[in-house]
Amino acid sequence: MSEANSELSTSSADVAEMAEWCQRVPNCTTFRANTLCYSVEECISQLGEQFTKKFSYGFEKLPDIYAHDLIPECVVIGKISDDMLDLSLKKEEVIVDAGCGAAVLRGSNVYAPGVMGMLPSTKVNSQVSLFADLTASCLKGYKRVFDSDGKLFLGNGVAIRSRRELFNDASPKLGVAVELRHPVSGLIMPDLHSSLGVLQNFPSMVCVRVLDPKPGEIVLDMCAAPGNKTTHIGTLMNDEGLVIGIDRKSKVHLVAANCAVVNLKKCVRIFAADSTKIVADVKRQIEAGPPFAVDTFDKILLDAPCSGTGLRPMLSNRITSEARTRSFSHLQKLFVDNAVRLLKPGGTLVYSTCSVLCEENECLVAWTLDKYPEVKLVSATPVIGGAGLPGCGLNEEQRMLVQRFGMNETRSNSAVQSIGFFIAKFVKNV
Repeated sequence: MSEANSELSTSSADVAEMAEWCQRVPNCTTFRANTLCYSVEECISQLGEQFTKKFSYGFEKLPDIYAHDLIPECVVIGKISDDMLDLSLKKEEVIVDAGCGAAVLRGSNVYAPGVMGMLPSTKVNSQVSLFADLTASCLKGYKRVFDSDGKLFLGNGVAIRSRRELFNDASPKLGVAVELRHPVSGLIMPDLHSSLGVLQNFPSMVCVRVLDPKPGEIVLDMCAAPGNKTTHIGTLMNDEGLVIGIDRKSKVHLVAANCAVVNLKKCVRIFAADSTKIVADVKRQIEAGPPFAVDTFDKILLDAPCSGTGLRPMLSNRITSEARTRSFSHLQKLFVDNAVRLLKPGGTLVYSTCSVLCEENECLVAWTLDKYPEVKLVSATPVIGGAGLPGCGLNEEQRMLVQRFGMNETRSNSAVQSIGFFIAKFVKNV
């Protein structure tokens, strides 16, 4: 572990490179087809029909929509051609916060909570130009043209809500405020409230494919909310077997809602608990929920809480301090300790994060291998992401076994450029 211990901080040059990469927008949108209810071909056809209606106001050609060759349930939605976008500035402008701005660059409509400013002259059905406030200096309810160096153009859309509805009325400030029509990124999102499938980042789908859940197995998702990976696991198991989803009390309702959307009726059981404290000293019935006896699960997914430094586009600074990184690393080790104890001999543990920091990824893998000789690192197949970073505690052979999505090149012909992500796969010795 000496090499891992020597790499406990990320250099300033690395941080700068990460920050620049994280500001870029992915080159496509990915959608996981709900194969419990639809074939992938049906999903693609219905998405085409949905986009035809959504963009009936002028686009001559829809974005490319196709199934990924290595993750067949992944439907890739390409960009709108630049020559079909109207990016001329409109008289009316709407200012949104940085978080909302990042979602708009990924193709989302503007939802009411994210709106910071709107001109008094803006009416329902007005054409508006959208801008993100990167400096967090625009106060809620701002009503003039926003003059700031931190003002980022996002594209054009149509106002669905009036200024009065957003800022003055007593009505709930929810729902769509502006419908995105011409995004500067060229990305669009499908309907997010449909049994057709779920919007999901590509590496998150790869992660579950690496876990490779089978019908009839007993699987634990240690940090399940909002439930996209949980439902993916249950779908690949054809709703046969047992999937235990664990998360905080404030989040478990999200997992239940996602299970209902994709029509998972039998295999998923959801419990509110702290997954750093779910190992029992005595034998218990698994259906009773946590804590669980050691050697209980065939497979465990640990998509660990992390710094989130791989999420992009990053319009507000999320590159974290060394102290904060250490706090995540400490928490991740507690999760790993519970996971190793709960895994059956011969069972599979998949560890993942949406972080680009080696402290939460390669260094954590090196620590796991050093502390738990009963587990070994194996290839995280299907191999799509790049190799692990050098100088972070893993030797050359081990670096080839993990997967990293982000700044380094992939090891497949995948054209999907998504978020930063890390995947490692362990097997517990028999």
